[in-house]
Amino acid sequence: MKVIKIWLIAFFVHQACTGQESLSLQLQWLPQAQFAGYLAARSNDFYREAGLNVDIRFGGPDVSPFDSLIQNRVTFCTGWLAEGIARRSKGAPVVNLAQLVQRSGLMLVSKKSSRILKPEDMNGKIVGLWQRDFMIQPTIFFRKKQLQVRVVPQAYSIDAFLRGAFDVVSAMYYNEYHRIYEAGLDKNDIVTFWFADYGLNYPEDGIYCTNSTWEAQEDVSRRFIAASLKGWEWAFSHKQEAVDIVMGYCHQYNMATSRNHQNWMLKAMEELMKAEPDGKIDSQVNPDDFDRIVRGLTAFDILEKNVTYQELCKPGAQ
Repeated sequence: MKVIKIWLIAFFVHQACTGQESLSLQLQWLPQAQFAGYLAARSNDFYREAGLNVDIRFGGPDVSPFDSLIQNRVTFCTGWLAEGIARRSKGAPVVNLAQLVQRSGLMLVSKKSSRILKPEDMNGKIVGLWQRDFMIQPTIFFRKKQLQVRVVPQAYSIDAFLRGAFDVVSAMYYNEYHRIYEAGLDKNDIVTFWFADYGLNYPEDGIYCTNSTWEAQEDVSRRFIAASLKGWEWAFSHKQEAVDIVMGYCHQYNMATSRNHQNWMLKAMEELMKAEPDGKIDSQVNPDDFDRIVRGLTAFDILEKNVTYQELCKPGAQ
């Protein structure tokens, strides 16, 4: 017990002397280039230089970043804009500090051999879908197109699709889409249905905190966002070094991946964030995207009450 007390005293003295603010970031998934900017910011000491001691926590299929945030287990989390709006409508005090992804990377994929070449061809077909926030766009898409499909829960791989168990599956542009090619198919073998091309551009990864954190630690929040953006800009300008960092984490967590796949993922994230040639990122929530999501969620009774842009979004938080 005395040893623990001495350790705690030493820890707090160190924090006081270094002036480092301790905080935590919950990511949606396990280590991969989807999070390269945060890993780069940590590895290059961008957080430390901003006076921050950041504990990065990886997620997985059983981890809800928004639940962790709302239950005050973490300071910040990454999450999808549509889920952020839906959570806010249910009374969760979440706010968006930065919207990294500007174009939705979620799509449905079919094989040309299945003759599913347009949305109407999905009628009566078996469609694999991920759960939770991954269900929002497909659900609205099917209703808008008046499609009757057989929805089957999809694992976080494309193996069942490759074996023919599904006619259509969900895929993220930066991940499963590329894995399909790695498995031996090419662009002439598949058909993609980007939700963004069907009026459903519901951008994914943004950074969130609670109202109370923003109000009590606005300066810390701004420093965290600025250092995170610096990490992303560095990653896009130093892709090989950034992938080195990502692969180090992947090896540490025994991730089954390849450098080729992580290279693809980083470039895909750059596209989805619409980064400028110099790596600069517009991290504001696009009001048109916000309004489009609110209309879609309202039309299909997903929102419990209206949410305004001013309630959820904190433009210029960085």
